[in-house]
Amino acid sequence: MSTLLLFLPPRTRLRALGRTAPAAEASRTEAPREYDWALTPDGRQISEQGRAAPARLPAADSVVAVVAESDVSWRRVELPRAGRQMRAALAGKLEDVVLDDAEALHFAVEPDAVGGDTAWVAISSRAGLAEHLAELEAAQVFVD
Repeated sequence: MSTLLLFLPPRTRLRALGRTAPAAEASRTEAPREYDWALTPDGRQISEQGRAAPARLPAADSVVAVVAESDVSWRRVELPRAGRQMRAALAGKLEDVVLDDAEALHFAVEPDAVGGDTAWVAISSRAGLAEHLAELEAAQVFVD
């Protein structure tokens, strides 16, 4: 089963935009964004790699998006025993350690963790992820 690894580019920081923010933002939206990628047929070895716009990415059985390390924060917390309300309970538990409003953030809990466990939680911008996913889905690239 082949897997395509897509490396999401880091978000543009306000300081990096400087005084030319509107022009820089306009030029970014006109040109198609390109993604660095790697293709693995078995999850162990890379068979191909490159950089391409979403419409030119290679086909694969599975697609995994990798968030830039500067765009993710990691926290180790005891997961609340909240069942279906896990996201809201987790947001409440993390509200003192995040700078943004919890509704603007995406929380990813490590696989197989359940309420009551101490687990790693990855925190990133919900809008940033949604923007990438929408662009990829428009090109018929669906992230697993």
